[in-house]
Amino acid sequence: MAGELGAVLFCPVIDPPAVNLVTQWVVCPHDHLRHAKVHAFVDWVKKERDAWVTESTRTTRLKRTQAN
Repeated sequence: MAGELGAVLFCPVIDPPAVNLVTQWVVCPHDHLRHAKVHAFVDWVKKERDAWVTESTRTTRLKRTQAN
């Protein structure tokens, strides 16, 4: 979409610090939280998050071990 608008992304600072935080936001109207399909989706997202954290931690530990 940025290309369609002719937009360009740029860094507003010369030497930005490294960003180690990864976030994603899921937005849902509050009155939809009562639906079973929304609960199923939230449960799935949490399982995926937990699997990602486990894999990310394992990979980080493996890289540290290999570096030493």
